[in-house]
This record gives sequence, C-alpha cells and structure tokens, in this order.
Amino acid sequence: MRTIMVVNSKGGSGKTTIATNLAGFYAARNQVTVIKDYDPQGSSSEWLKQRPYSMAKIHGLSAFKASSQVMTRAFAMRLPQNAERLIIDTPAGVDLIQFISTIKFVDKIVVPVSPSPIDIRATAMFVHTLYKFIKVHRFDVEVGIVANRANVNSSAYQSMKRIFVNLDIEFITTLSQNDNYIKAAETGVSLLELDHPVVKQDKEEWAALINWIEDKQLIPAKPPEPFLYAVSHRQATAV
Repeated sequence: MRTIMVVNSKGGSGKTTIATNLAGFYAARNQVTVIKDYDPQGSSSEWLKQRPYSMAKIHGLSAFKASSQVMTRAFAMRLPQNAERLIIDTPAGVDLIQFISTIKFVDKIVVPVSPSPIDIRATAMFVHTLYKFIKVHRFDVEVGIVANRANVNSSAYQSMKRIFVNLDIEFITTLSQNDNYIKAAETGVSLLELDHPVVKQDKEEWAALINWIEDKQLIPAKPPEPFLYAVSHRQATAV
C-alpha cells in the first residue's frame, strides 16, 4: 500500500482538493483507494457522500470523529485488507506529534500552498518544522510542494517559487485556479476521472504530481491528442 499525506498547518491551502482528486484518480484506475479524513470540517467525507454510486468506489474513514487516543488503532483495524492507495487529509493547525504513528508509514507528503505572501510565509515555516520533525524521527518520507489556485504570471507566484527553490524544497507542480474543481467537487468526482476537453489542461498539470508520488512516469507530461486517462467504464463524461 502506498500512503500519501496532504498537509499544511495553514488553512485554506487546498488540502481537500488535492486529497479528493488523488483519490478519484486511483479509484478510476481500479485500485482499492481509501481517504482518511482527519479534518474536523469533514470536507473529504462530505465529498464522498456526494459521489455517485456509478463511480469507482472510494473507501472513507472519518478519523476526526474518533478520539486522538483511539484514532491510530481504529484506523489500522478499519482499513480494507486489500487497500492499495491511502490518502490522508489533515486539519489546519496540525500537530505533528499527534500524527507521529501515522507519518512513520507515509511514503509521500504533499504540501499545497496558495501564492499569497501570508500563505507563503506560513508554509515555509511549517515545512521547515516538518523537515526537522522528519529528521529527528528518522522517517523515510519525501516532501513536495504544490502551488494551488495559482496564476503563473503573477509576481506572487514567481516570488513563491524562488523562496521554495532557495530553501531546497522540491517544487512538484502548479495547479491553476478555475471553476472546474468546484463543479467536479459538487458531484463527488475528481477532475482526473473526466473525459472532457475543458479539463485537459488541468489534467496535464496533475501529471508531474502523480508521477512524483508513484516514482515513475505514470502519466505523460504532455499527452498526445486525444488525452484520455485509463479509467473504468463507470467514469463521468462531462463536467
């Protein structure tokens, strides 16, 4: 099982967007996929409730409903035995110590950040703390930054990129800001499950992140026309 944690202590960075779209991608590839939702807002869990029965199944674990003392044991017992991909959606203001037993088994940590001065500073400080935490506990996990809801032509975006490159933090990809994510989320699907020209650019932006998570070229970065993901016959056909 490959485990991906989506985390940032700063709220509003787009953690749930990353988590749900990753889950939809893997489920559509017929991999047994689980979202573990630690966020008290329960956004990932609500997204799952909207998911059509015709779509590939995603297992949901609402960890925020359990007490902190029971979470890890309950989580281990309730995971499907054949789970192949586990996506962990974390809360804002995350306390890394509370997740020490979880991070030990994580393969990749995705840190989304919005390109605003406040978000950039907060995320840079958090990632610095995260790296120290990983080093102290000798965890074998990779950390990558994803710019979320970004305008690549803005000065804030260029500044953000320079900051994280100078800090020697791996910058994975940039996801554009548009309404496609909102439209998909309202129906409980992932953009990566849709075969529609309007999401072609969005899907291309995800290629670098998926390939980084999987440590291989799973998706072509510049796919030929027409661009179709290998999804099940139950996929959605429109936004």
